Amino acid sequence: ASMLSKELCPVDFTKSAQTVHNQIRGLYPWPVATTKINGKTYKIHKSQKLTETFSGKSGEVVDNNNRLVCMCGDGNCIEILEIQAEGKRKMDSASFLRGNKIDLGTIIGE
Repeated sequence: ASMLSKELCPVDFTKSAQTVHNQIRGLYPWPVATTKINGKTYKIHKSQKLTETFSGKSGEVVDNNNRLVCMCGDGNCIEILEIQAEGKRKMDSASFLRGNKIDLGTIIGE
């Protein structure tokens, strides 16, 4: 296997939910998967693949009610469980959403 590097960090939500989830798990605890939300970079520490169905496009936030659920390219979703803003400590997504407004339909990863 090749060495891990920071170039592997950005998450591509056009890939399948399983691939995105595996990337997040594989890059923890270093170098940690990252994504952009409203122009700011965030680290994603934990996620889980969901069996619930939603409709939307790749990278779209489809549920922001005490959890952060994003669509992936294969039509399945992942829930971001732990996220960290630049210069802040990591927190669960419910706590993160109480302090950061992420609207439904926001495209993350751009």
